[in-house]
Amino acid sequence: MTRSAPHTTESALATMFVLTILYQAYFVWLDFRIDKPINAWLNVGGIVFMSGLLISLRLRRLRMSRAAYYTVPFVAFWQAVFLLMGLATPAATPITTYTTHVITVLIAFAFMPLRLAGVLTAVYWAALAAVTLTRSAVDLSTFGDVAYITLLAGFLGTHGRQLYEERRRAETLEDLAHLDVLTELPNRRAMLRVLRAREGAAPGAEDPKPDILVLLDIDHFKAVNDGHGHETGDAVLRHVAGLLRAGTRHRDVLCRWGGEEYLLLLVETSLDEATFIVERLLADVRHARPMGLPPVTLSAGLSVWLPPQTAEAAIAHADARLYEAKRAGRDRWAA
Repeated sequence: MTRSAPHTTESALATMFVLTILYQAYFVWLDFRIDKPINAWLNVGGIVFMSGLLISLRLRRLRMSRAAYYTVPFVAFWQAVFLLMGLATPAATPITTYTTHVITVLIAFAFMPLRLAGVLTAVYWAALAAVTLTRSAVDLSTFGDVAYITLLAGFLGTHGRQLYEERRRAETLEDLAHLDVLTELPNRRAMLRVLRAREGAAPGAEDPKPDILVLLDIDHFKAVNDGHGHETGDAVLRHVAGLLRAGTRHRDVLCRWGGEEYLLLLVETSLDEATFIVERLLADVRHARPMGLPPVTLSAGLSVWLPPQTAEAAIAHADARLYEAKRAGRDRWAA
């Protein structure tokens, strides 16, 4: 139910890696065509480096912030090599040198601390100016344009990061509003949103499978709180939530419905499949022996739900079956 906000920035950084790889691949092809093998092999090295970062980022072996710290200094160093190579020729500074400088500035201000990005930009701009102004063919117009574009790139990078951080804060607040902090399960509000969406979805087949709503309740939970304290009671709630989460299929939705009750939505599931799943969940809780916690059991009520029946009606039916299971002796289910 919850989102991971840093994925947005990871995707942005991965996109920059891909574009840089394509950019360098073009110059590998161009440099070999114009007989500049040294430049070509430098670009090959850049492709290998960026590809390694991209793979590591996608495999979650490299954090986004650390990837940025690797990327920006490398791009700056890579371009500095070309600047130093340019000292050996009297020609004007290639426009690709300015282009890479702007890219470096954009990445730095988007992903690095502002002070560090400013220092890196200032140092690199000074080096770029020193090389450019010593050329015999100085194009001050281009140099001035790039200076302006550099400032613009810094602003865009900073503004983009601010927008991302605001979005991350908004998503975090939204997630917290739909998350039960104690069990880290979706809460009642989140489940109601899912149920409303299921109510509004049109059946995809002539004879669609129903959904099954399962209301689960910890047996004698009040006795746990009274006999062991509320801290132990909270630990039991977390323990049961973990067992239920581990035993739930990926497509299903589990939430803490309230108090010691959990609501499970089994999506497009037959009643026979649902009873098998519920029996396994009850057995997992029954046989678990968590250290320091009292043994607990669950009772469950099942309801077959197929719109146009409302979710409220299906939940009410599951609640009635739950109390039927309680009256029959607990640690069992009823449908």
